[in-house]
Amino acid sequence: MELKDREIRGVGRQQPWRRVVVGLLVLAWVFLVGRGLWILFPRCGD
Repeated sequence: MELKDREIRGVGRQQPWRRVVVGLLVLAWVFLVGRGLWILFPRCGD
């Protein structure tokens, strides 16, 4: 996962919607993982 600043900026300029899609996927993944951990370990949820 070694990307240069030029590559990151280029991707952001060419496809700004991909950043939004990736952000939504990350949020959904974090939500599912957090919910899964809360179900597996109910003690932490109290």
